[in-house]
Amino acid sequence: MPQPTAAEIEKLCDDWCAASINPQGGMKIGANTEKFRLLANGVVFHELSHEQLCAAIIGLSKVLLRPGLNTIVDQDHFALWSWCGELILRPSSQMFPVAQWGIQSLYQTAIHAALANCHKPRATKEERQARNRIQELQPHHAKQLVQESSLVLAYLGFPLLEAVLKRARV
Repeated sequence: MPQPTAAEIEKLCDDWCAASINPQGGMKIGANTEKFRLLANGVVFHELSHEQLCAAIIGLSKVLLRPGLNTIVDQDHFALWSWCGELILRPSSQMFPVAQWGIQSLYQTAIHAALANCHKPRATKEERQARNRIQELQPHHAKQLVQESSLVLAYLGFPLLEAVLKRARV
């Protein structure tokens, strides 16, 4: 399946948003929305051009925060955030000079917080049971940190944005 164009990526995200609106108020998510997911439509994030990647970032940002401050995070978001983290943080990117280790560390922590609840969908009963056993073995505080990772990310986001903007000004 060929990669969707930037315009097609944008349209898929807009169509998801439109399909999620319930005329009686609120949201509805199901088969009518899931057919517009990027991964389900052949998007392979690490193969996107710059234009396609920008369209995915903008489109999935619209999908992420819905009316009423409803936040909808999907595998599309995890795949996008993971790829963006890879692009920016891999050693060969040379994005952060040694003097900016603090910004790099903050960015890494934000990426880890964003991806803390990311895992491949469990297909079998055995995979579900294995994941449950792993979760049971985690220390209480580690479980709480993972469960509240989006709250942690909210508090990391503004210092990270400030650091990135200050760096861009230089």
